[in-house]
Amino acid sequence: MSDFILKVKNFRLEIAHKKILRSISFNIPRQGITVIMGPSGTGKSTILRTLSGLHNDHPNIKMSGEIHYCGQSLFTHPAKPVLVQQKLGHLTNSVKENLLLCLPNRSALMQNEQLTVIRKLCLHYDQVWMLEQLNQAATKLERYQSKILAILCALLAEPALIMLDEPTVGLSDTDAKCVHDLIRRIAQNIPVFILPFVKSLAQIGTHLDLQNNGYLSFVSN
Repeated sequence: MSDFILKVKNFRLEIAHKKILRSISFNIPRQGITVIMGPSGTGKSTILRTLSGLHNDHPNIKMSGEIHYCGQSLFTHPAKPVLVQQKLGHLTNSVKENLLLCLPNRSALMQNEQLTVIRKLCLHYDQVWMLEQLNQAATKLERYQSKILAILCALLAEPALIMLDEPTVGLSDTDAKCVHDLIRRIAQNIPVFILPFVKSLAQIGTHLDLQNNGYLSFVSN
């Protein structure tokens, strides 16, 4: 088995004939945190959206190169890395219902079994507070709590790789720490691909640096 969950080789991408990514290559290990850095507009979010499948079949996007995920081509793999985007989808109903909506096999489980899955998830990732607020309206959550809810919803899919697009943007240092602690906890079991560079994660994992010309110019472990 390869040491990497994802391998990108000589990947190029252009949107409406504008070259965004130029022959980039990198690997993501099966454990830990990979942080992608670079100025605004260099294609960092584009990489995450591409890996999650959001750019598939887009008429104005052309891609070339190789991307292997879990040992096979990403473009033919039945599953994709899960992406938690910067702008959260509209959270409605209760916290519990938001979690249940993301439970892949919900229809095959009894109600008590569904709640057991949620309970195990929250306890495993040290989010006991969420169990105490399951019946609360998701719209009443603090912003950082909404971020954590979105991440836990993504984890219910049991992804082989989770990607986070600016998960702490707009948060205070105290609230951001709660999200950072969760990310570290996740990375003990599931590889995390995250942007942008976050100061409190500076000493962890692999750093990738994208430049304005669309090339990946720096990699360090």
